Amino acid sequence: MRAFPVIKKIDKTIGSSFVLLLSRITKKSPRKHLGKKDVKNILIIKFGNIGDAVLTIPAIRATRKHFPKARMVMVTSNRTKGLYKQYHYFNKIITIDLVENKNLVKSAVNTSVNMIKLILEVKKHKFDIAIDFESYSTFSAFLAFISGADTRIGADIGYNHRKDLFTHTTPYFQDNRHELDLYIDLISLIGIKTKNKKLEFNISKKDRQYADQILKKNGFSKKRKLIAVHAGGNPDWMIKRWPKENFAKLIERISIKHSVNFILIGSSDECSLNSRIIKLSKKNAANIAGKNTLNQMAALITKCNLFICNDSAPMHISAAVKTPVIALMGYVNPKRWGPYGKGHTALTNASPDNPHWNGYMDINAELKQTPPVAVKDVIKAVDKQIAVLDNR
Repeated sequence: MRAFPVIKKIDKTIGSSFVLLLSRITKKSPRKHLGKKDVKNILIIKFGNIGDAVLTIPAIRATRKHFPKARMVMVTSNRTKGLYKQYHYFNKIITIDLVENKNLVKSAVNTSVNMIKLILEVKKHKFDIAIDFESYSTFSAFLAFISGADTRIGADIGYNHRKDLFTHTTPYFQDNRHELDLYIDLISLIGIKTKNKKLEFNISKKDRQYADQILKKNGFSKKRKLIAVHAGGNPDWMIKRWPKENFAKLIERISIKHSVNFILIGSSDECSLNSRIIKLSKKNAANIAGKNTLNQMAALITKCNLFICNDSAPMHISAAVKTPVIALMGYVNPKRWGPYGKGHTALTNASPDNPHWNGYMDINAELKQTPPVAVKDVIKAVDKQIAVLDNR
């Protein structure tokens, strides 16, 4: 049992009822017009996963630009603290420690204690604006509510009453509207406009030197194109992973067809998965899973000509560092959740009939069985991307 499923269970079983009660006994706050000079303190909330956090940056950047003198406080989790620390937009980052433990009861107790600590920390501040970039969480909506902010912004998912704790909401379920654009929609509710939706990911000179060392160590020639592969992903969402046998076939066939090198990335938990794929492919490839930090991994991706992956955090990081992506999207809407920007390819055999198409409604929801994307279709996408590279 991992921390996020625990907090989601607490949120769903207790949070929804609590928020309903709170919304009934609390007087609805009127909307207030705030001038730039009136805003001294801004609270931003995003626990989520790393990929989701990457997508919040354009909206956060625009908020900072709109309120350049305001104190901006980020509330996030230990999963994403490292990501947010690399940006200069925040005056302070407050973290909730989500402890992973196989014991459900112990995880629930630890998570509940940490939630209480976070509530007490947030209440110490007097915020003028609270922006909740979470989508389903009643806990994040409650944090915004108790923050002291007269202006509270969040998504309306149509149930669990979280919308009643905000002063400004926008519908969350919008067909084919990318998650990044929904974050921009939220800040537009208080007059923040931006055309700059550029993703960003900071990579240091030291991280780039690390990437160069890895390439040199593995004997990769600059004459051969370099393709990175991420066959893993969030362990809470195994349904999003393309079969390892398919990755092996892809590596085998692309290696025969094109002059390329493969490098397999991932967390330490995915090292054995990568080793199995390399063995099945009967081809040489570098397995560097678990041997680098997030920013070192990003630096490595910048050295690659192409990135092939499941729907995962590295997919969004690759888009942020402008390495072309071929994403295997599983059960979700590629237009909603795929790599953001031009030059990328998102493949899926799924349809709107699946309950996860436009949002993860329930991790245990019954899925309409969808066959994985065929290897031949991914090869066609790779051929197309390599042809573009050859013509540059």
